[in-house]
Amino acid sequence: LDIRSDVYQLGLLLKELTQELNPPKDVKHILFYAIQKNIDDRYSSVNQLKGDIENFLSSRPLERKKSIPVYVFRKYVERNRIAFSTVVIAFLAVVVSTYIYIDRITKANQEIQNEKVLAEGSLNRFLRIFEQAYPANSKGDTLTVYDLLAIGDSLSSQSNNSLVNGRFSLLVGD
Repeated sequence: LDIRSDVYQLGLLLKELTQELNPPKDVKHILFYAIQKNIDDRYSSVNQLKGDIENFLSSRPLERKKSIPVYVFRKYVERNRIAFSTVVIAFLAVVVSTYIYIDRITKANQEIQNEKVLAEGSLNRFLRIFEQAYPANSKGDTLTVYDLLAIGDSLSSQSNNSLVNGRFSLLVGD
């Protein structure tokens, strides 16, 4: 008989006190090591048992579970809920803000690309019209503005891009 017999008796008493409460895992863990049949597997002193009970009550890791990183982290979070929640919320805010920023930049770039396609299409149409008016291409014929507009109209009917056709019509109208 030694002090570990007292640990065993305290463990049995604790088990009786918590039996109807459906104790948490840490309490079950404390009980498990307090009432081990093999005396070498028990807490070696009442102070060790007391230390683990105090650790449990203050949401600190139990001595025999300090080597489990996930468990230690969970205990840290339990003790620092507000700080941890603040960090998580700040992190999520940064992630969401970054996503929104990237989404807006992507949409803006897409709009720029769409405008570029429309501008290039309209410019190409005008260049093709004015190429027809160039004396070497017109074979000496004099082309009127009406002739140039007719050429532009025929080019519009050949194009399948309604946005470029609409942009070209607006530019001609202006």
